[in-house]
Amino acid sequence: MKSVSHSESMILQLFWKHHNKINKKAIFTTIQDAYPNQWKNSSISVFLMRLEAKGLISKQNIDGTMYWLSISKSEYLKQYLNNILLKHENKTYTDILLGFIDDEKTRNEAADEIDALIKKYEDAE
Repeated sequence: MKSVSHSESMILQLFWKHHNKINKKAIFTTIQDAYPNQWKNSSISVFLMRLEAKGLISKQNIDGTMYWLSISKSEYLKQYLNNILLKHENKTYTDILLGFIDDEKTRNEAADEIDALIKKYEDAE
């Protein structure tokens, strides 16, 4: 999956909030309401074209332009996390999460909690 800019990510959040399908007018209105005077409709259109080119959304002209997600939120997040791992060779999800914790004792406790959650998840399958 190609990387997604912060602005493109904000638009994806809008799709998830609106149950994966939204018309172009509602996209413009919602973004303008949330971020007044920050984005022009032409900028939003560019972000939509980029997301479409990346295969993350699709569109069809039905009583105006209707957009919908081409990928589920969970699949997007899975690919996003895998891209992070690829950037940090030989690292696991646990290694990356623990990298945010400076205190060794807290890091060890967190590692134990993460391991327990992973085991619980694997046992459930």
